[in-house]
Parts: sequence; structure tokens; C-alpha cells
Amino acid sequence: MATRKPKTNGGVVRRKPESAKNGSIRVVSSETEANKTASRRTGPMFPTIEQIRLRAYELYLSRGATHGDEVEDWLNAERELMES
Repeated sequence: MATRKPKTNGGVVRRKPESAKNGSIRVVSSETEANKTASRRTGPMFPTIEQIRLRAYELYLSRGATHGDEVEDWLNAERELMES
């Protein structure tokens, strides 16, 4: 009989804590974990994908909602958020 490997999330295996005796499952997003780690650092915080996406959309709207400059909007949004 073949054994199954546990599913991983980006190479990280998450085990249920010993305190979870009732079988409950705790879902943790990687973005939340990244923000917690970033908040412990003394250096700059990096914007989340959602923040960049929203700012890029605002830039897209501000230039008349014309297509063709999506990458430039994304990079400008990322740069603006990193500077603030």
C-alpha cells in the first residue's frame, strides 16, 4: 500500500497545535503570515498584492481607462507604495 505525502503550502507543512483537541482547523493565509513577519522587522514594510492591485487600478482610471499600459501602472503603483 502506498503512503500519501501530506499536502504542503509552498513547501511548508502546517501541523495542528496540540491544544486543538476538538478537531478544529485553523486557516492561516500566507499574506497574513508575511505581514506579521514584516511587522517584526525594523525595515520598510512591503505593500501587499491587493494594495498594489488597487493602486494600479486607480492609476488606470486616472489616465482615462485606456488599455495597453498595465505593466507600467503596476510598476508605478508598486514604486509609489514602497516610497510611502
